[in-house]
Amino acid sequence: MVRQYWEVGTFNTNLNNGHTMNKETSGIVRQWNDRKGFGFIKSDSGVDIFFHIAALYGDCRPKVGDKVFYIQAKDDQGRIAAKHVRYRHLTVDNPDIRKKPVSASLDKPNENIKVILKNKKIVFQNIKLKLFIFVLLLVPMLIGVTQLWNNHGFPWAACLYLVTSLLAFYLYWDDKKRAGINAQRIPEATLHIVEILGGWIGALFAQQLFRHKTRKLSFQFIFWLIIIVHELFWLDQVFLAGKYFGGIH
Repeated sequence: MVRQYWEVGTFNTNLNNGHTMNKETSGIVRQWNDRKGFGFIKSDSGVDIFFHIAALYGDCRPKVGDKVFYIQAKDDQGRIAAKHVRYRHLTVDNPDIRKKPVSASLDKPNENIKVILKNKKIVFQNIKLKLFIFVLLLVPMLIGVTQLWNNHGFPWAACLYLVTSLLAFYLYWDDKKRAGINAQRIPEATLHIVEILGGWIGALFAQQLFRHKTRKLSFQFIFWLIIIVHELFWLDQVFLAGKYFGGIH
């Protein structure tokens, strides 16, 4: 196993496909969640900088209050994050510190059960309201698709919604899993394309079930815009005979 030594001082490094980033800066670990493998550094200027376990270099995990050096960069989604986080003193780099700990169910079963129950509570809170909204959104599409099938013998619309929704559900599940292990993420554009093609139903269900992509406003804006377009299209087909969007023949 190759080990590297990291010394005190400032240096330049190449990140993000060879682009040279800023020099090292210092800060203090303000928050660290060892279970999830991420935390925040309070920079000398008072700004909180996100850092992931994969960015750590040294011989031990960070603790709140530790003085560290890091390089400010951007992650794959363009957000500010700390890279090459290290302690100020000379250390031997141990790659094992960049591995996420084994699930707490092995050594803290009671605590892990509490986490699971808490997550289920989050997923199923306001379940009646969410189901009502979900059904309300489905009604125009279901009526329109049924009319197409009965009147024109077109099952393709129903098949398209079914296939794309299953695909969207899988993509959200896969992207959530990738986020947990810091693997390459599924591009948001890919998710939106599948949603446009009819997969918004599976996407909406997956978002609530996995608590994924629900807090990013820019993503949610595009997502709900896609749903609104689908709703307007089917309302136009069902009640206005395609007056604005054109009828399906």
